[in-house]
Order: sequence, then C-alpha cells, then structure tokens
Amino acid sequence: MKPRNVSKLTVIDDVTPETTVLTFLGSPLISGKGDMDLVCGGCDALLIHGQTATDVAMQYKVLKLVIKCQCGSYNTLSTDAGGHPKFDVQRDKLIAEAAYYRAEKRGFAPGYALEDWLWAEAQVDFEIATRQL
Repeated sequence: MKPRNVSKLTVIDDVTPETTVLTFLGSPLISGKGDMDLVCGGCDALLIHGQTATDVAMQYKVLKLVIKCQCGSYNTLSTDAGGHPKFDVQRDKLIAEAAYYRAEKRGFAPGYALEDWLWAEAQVDFEIATRQL
C-alpha cells in the first residue's frame, strides 16, 4: 500500500466575509481517492482525506476556503507572519496567465471567468507539484 501524504493546515485567528467556511462535524469532512490527507493545525483531526486543497476548491467552486474544526480552530493552507492567508504572487501571476489563455481560446465568451481561474489554478498547482514549473 502506498504511504499517505499528510499536510497539517495552518490555523488562523479570524475569517473575512468573502471566505467560505466549512464546519467540520465528523472525520473526515471531505473524502476523495487521492493520497493526500489534510489535518487540523490545532488538534491533528483528519479534516480531508484523499484530496488536496485545490481539489476541494474546485469541487466547491471557492477561491478562499477555511475549515472550522470541532476544536474551534479555523484552518487554511498557509499564512503570512501576521496570520493572514498567504498568497504567492508568482503563482497567482501564472494562474492569471493560464486563465487568460484559456479564455482567449474560447473567444473570451462571458460567464466562464471562475471556471477558467479554477482550471488554471489546478493546472499551475499540478505543474508546481510535479516540478514542471
């Protein structure tokens, strides 16, 4: 059996209004068929089994996702020194470029911006994870 990859989520102090919060009521909150598990940064409870954060964001069609654990911790993937969600400027630039080119191929038809961004985010994250970028 292939070993599982476990990533501890980062606990943040507060949540902004535009953030989507999923409340953890039992283990795991979300399950998939991959080999990545995401655990609470506060208590190590298994929050997501078999999916990456990108998988979850695409599934729920959200860009900012926080999971509230039963221990009361608000979990996100990474934060800056001030405890706010951290965004990688280079990664965001690559995502924006990929989303632009995808929209361009479709003739910039309206109504696909979120779909283009989520697709590009998954593509860039995959390429980063497999060291293609």
